[in-house]
Amino acid sequence: MSLNSEKLLSFILRIHATHLETLWPAQLLEDLSAELGGAFVALTRFLHQPFDRGELMTTRVSKDLWRIGKEIYPDRFPWFELGRAQPGKFVHISQHISPDEMRSSELYQRWMEPQGLLVEAAMGSLYPDGSDGPGFGWFVAGRRPFTEGEYAFCRELDPHLAQATRTAWRLHLIEQEREVAIFSLDGSPEGLCFLDAAGKVSWANRAALRTFAEADGLTLEDDRLYADSVPDRARLRQAIETCLRSADHPPGLVSLRRPSGSRPLGLVMARAPSAEAAPHRVETVAVVCILDMSAPLHSPEPVLRALYGLTAAEGRLAVAIAAGTSAADFAKRSGRSAETVRTHLKSIFRKLGIQRQSQLVAFVHRVARGPYRVETEGGAGPGRVEADGGAGSGRVEADGGAGSGRVEADGGAGSGRVEADGGAGSGR
Repeated sequence: MSLNSEKLLSFILRIHATHLETLWPAQLLEDLSAELGGAFVALTRFLHQPFDRGELMTTRVSKDLWRIGKEIYPDRFPWFELGRAQPGKFVHISQHISPDEMRSSELYQRWMEPQGLLVEAAMGSLYPDGSDGPGFGWFVAGRRPFTEGEYAFCRELDPHLAQATRTAWRLHLIEQEREVAIFSLDGSPEGLCFLDAAGKVSWANRAALRTFAEADGLTLEDDRLYADSVPDRARLRQAIETCLRSADHPPGLVSLRRPSGSRPLGLVMARAPSAEAAPHRVETVAVVCILDMSAPLHSPEPVLRALYGLTAAEGRLAVAIAAGTSAADFAKRSGRSAETVRTHLKSIFRKLGIQRQSQLVAFVHRVARGPYRVETEGGAGPGRVEADGGAGSGRVEADGGAGSGRVEADGGAGSGRVEADGGAGSGR
């Protein structure tokens, strides 16, 4: 097998292309196994140490390898012992560990020998985990000795597999962070949308979509923003064009009248910082915030009870005060004595860390505009906090335990994957 062959270049290109698109290149392993005479090929990616929190992909389903590896790692696993001594170096194992020593190992006796794999045909590498990504290792074992060309072929592939795996890991983390950010923005009570370089809406959160659907001051047509009021259309179009083309222009402010007679919509638009760094590579050029002061608010009482420990009576009093009801009027309406209401009000101030009713009003209104709703389980105790979302909504509950473990194996005739979660956190 020639190092200058088109086949080597093809594998290198496939390694990077596959890892950029998916996290695990199943077909690539199958093809590499075929090139090596049907050899067993295993790739592992892990956090902290192999078999702790990691993921293993093999050319044949091999739960035994994972189970045995967990039992004998690290002191009785010759490949990992060698990998720890020479991290990041691809080695032909028989050149560093004698055949007799390999045959006496539990790895050989419990797994390699039953598989018909030779101690003279084993090679691989191990890269420890670090700040730039997870640990990575791969192991190749055959039923016949490998040629020098096959060994050199795999040695050339080694750094590409390691780099591509870490690139995929970083992309995976970036995508996770993006999903968290989008989830947070989608739960905002204010409407938010992103504009591309052509001024078209590339994404909008649920609050913005509700505003568009109401068609009361602002609509979305062909992915573009339009004011419902004719006199406002030119101003909105001019503000968007200015925001898209001018990096130094301050955030644009536009007020849009509403046919219903409700309070005007307020639009604040600003150019995204990333648009200046690489305008030809970003989809989002500007961000538009839609302020609708007529939008209904969440009931703040359950939130006040769940997060700040207010009793049911204190929660009702806080909401009433924020709505403009005086303490005396609330006492008359609720049938409580003025002294009881004053006691509740002092308790509210203490629990919220405030001193004046004006602070209470501001506090309650801020809670009411939050992106969460709370369902109390009954009584005065805290309840369940849910993100006010649709398909992507999440839930935070008070109960939970340590991380659970799972072992999976999938794949057809040739490939398998074993996943393990460990510790308090989960990993794959």
